[in-house]
Amino acid sequence: GGFDRGVGPRYGFRPGRALAATGFGEDALLGWRVIRGGGRIDYLPDAVVHHHVFGPDLADSVRRAWSVGAFPALVREVPELRDSFLGRRVFLGPGGPGRVGLYLATLAGAARRPRLAGVGVLAWSFLSSRPALEAETSRRRALWSVPAHLGLDALSAVALAAGSLRHRSPVL
Repeated sequence: GGFDRGVGPRYGFRPGRALAATGFGEDALLGWRVIRGGGRIDYLPDAVVHHHVFGPDLADSVRRAWSVGAFPALVREVPELRDSFLGRRVFLGPGGPGRVGLYLATLAGAARRPRLAGVGVLAWSFLSSRPALEAETSRRRALWSVPAHLGLDALSAVALAAGSLRHRSPVL
């Protein structure tokens, strides 16, 4: 009880049937509502939380990458998340700072600065591919996963930029 089930649709970025029925941020909203109301939250090590786990499906991975565009709306509603959840108050996830190169490349390309855009793409590619390379057990598999990882990271970057503009709350 107490969860706001309308959060996902309200924040947008919920494409496809698989994600339409899943939640988004209800736990954070409930927790902060309790704290703001003067309540307290305790850690219960024996508590069991069930989360939907997606299989390694490319279409679902694309939908999930796009759905991160809802994070700016969540951060706008709960500004305290900037200090407790985002790196340097603006970056989502460990790959967030690596996406700066991609944003730089986009701005440099728009400004017709191809060398600077190239530097941005190289920096982003290097920083963003490292987690994919480290996560794979075989080198061959890692080399195949890097393009997919970079594509999904680029889509997440677009979704975060769009969500940041839509909700006037920068999260990169």
